[in-house]
Amino acid sequence: MRRITWKLDKSADLNGYNKHNPYYCLLFKLNNRMTLINQKSPAQNIGTSFVLLAALTLLGAIYFLFAYNTFSGLWYHKVLCVFSTMIFVYLCGQSYFEIYEKRIKSDLPNTLKKLTHYYNHYKGNIVPALEDTISRCPKSNRVYIVKIKEALSVPDYERKIGELEQKMPTIWLKMLCRLILFAKENGGMVLEKDNKFSGEDVISNNLKRLTNIVTFLNIEQGYNDAELLGMQIFVFFAPFLVIPVTKWYNASLLIDLNMSDIYGSIQAQNLTAILMFISGLGALFIHWMRKLQN
Repeated sequence: MRRITWKLDKSADLNGYNKHNPYYCLLFKLNNRMTLINQKSPAQNIGTSFVLLAALTLLGAIYFLFAYNTFSGLWYHKVLCVFSTMIFVYLCGQSYFEIYEKRIKSDLPNTLKKLTHYYNHYKGNIVPALEDTISRCPKSNRVYIVKIKEALSVPDYERKIGELEQKMPTIWLKMLCRLILFAKENGGMVLEKDNKFSGEDVISNNLKRLTNIVTFLNIEQGYNDAELLGMQIFVFFAPFLVIPVTKWYNASLLIDLNMSDIYGSIQAQNLTAILMFISGLGALFIHWMRKLQN
């Protein structure tokens, strides 16, 4: 464990041994994704990343054994099983991170409302507004507000906020960094000019707009994402429902004709392998559509 921690903590790129070891590469990517979401250091996340990788490996092994035992012959059937297993492991890993990201997005409107309230309460003084928001915002968003407040407390806060913006997991948190930086630079309320909101505070209005946008998108994307997720799960697991049931049905129906092993023929196994592989690609395509939508 000490060796893995050193590799991840001391180097930003994969070099040496890690570059040629898929296990270490995958661990490195999982750790980076985890660090982006929870804003902890790579060394702090290494334990969780290792457990996640072990769980994904176990799930992949179970999936592969089931797929492997479906066939009884040719090498390219096994290759298709490997590809399908890789897709399955990838989708499981993405689903794990999606749980965290959805929680962040669903809690963000509540956090923005509290920040807007305290910003107005302290008449544009952003630091005490952030302090009160930290103590009352949802736990899933608290770490980001803490990081923003810490970045504002250093002398070169413009550079620090810029670096923090690049590390934020969602576009909305990146926009929040820019808004708070603008509020810090102006040191108080900035009034709108030459529009229908003339005389109102720029930061407060933009925080309200951001809150409304995120709330609307959470509702609309929630419905669409639920439908696509259902399609993704069905498309991926359909072969594992169809193949055993069809095999059992044909065995029961044709046992008197000595054709019980209907999936034992090369043609049937080819179709089975292709069906399994295409279902994985279909699920991957739907997952890409969901990511594009979000």
